[in-house]
Amino acid sequence: MRSYGYSEPETARFVMRFLKPGMTFLDIGAHIGEYSLLAGRSVGPTGRVDAFEPQPAIFEFLSLNVTNSKLSNISLHNQAIADRTGVVQMSLHSDPAKSSIGALPSPADIITVPAITLDELLHTAGVSPNLIKVDAEGAERLILKGAESLLALPKTTAPAWIMEYDPDNCARFGYHPDELLRVFKMFEYATFWITDSGELEPSSLPQPWYFGRNCVAVKQAPQL
Repeated sequence: MRSYGYSEPETARFVMRFLKPGMTFLDIGAHIGEYSLLAGRSVGPTGRVDAFEPQPAIFEFLSLNVTNSKLSNISLHNQAIADRTGVVQMSLHSDPAKSSIGALPSPADIITVPAITLDELLHTAGVSPNLIKVDAEGAERLILKGAESLLALPKTTAPAWIMEYDPDNCARFGYHPDELLRVFKMFEYATFWITDSGELEPSSLPQPWYFGRNCVAVKQAPQL
């Protein structure tokens, strides 16, 4: 269900409240650019958005949407974020929003795409993100594995994360999404659910609607 033009209005509200002019936002699994465009408007001309979308066909739509937006602060990357730098296999689903790196049951096609870890991106490109959104259809654990240096940053420089929490997607990769929460805890992050109003509620308070929604991980409470 869409509301106010966004597929996940509660997450959109959080992003708009969190991002300030001059900040840097990483959109991992950018798809056609819903959050990249939202972030680009929020961080302004002094800010930066890096959008990563490995599916060639979807990347074309993303590029077109960014071009039409007239936003000059969004950099596009036709590559995957993964647990290693080089190339990875990607399974294409009939619904492009469900495609992911790794193996899917009965995929329509498997392609090879370029990949980079977040730690490598931090090292080579000097990107210092304030907020990272990850929607990778179950590959979230692989992405965190390639981001251990980033996760270990002190709270004064550590980014906040928005992470999809979906048991069905994670099951295809052989883990429960609670493992993502445990990884964040290991690196001294606090984790929260995003409420319908875009505010944060501690993940220690389970809700019946949290499956398939997003969680937020922060080392220091955001000034919303």
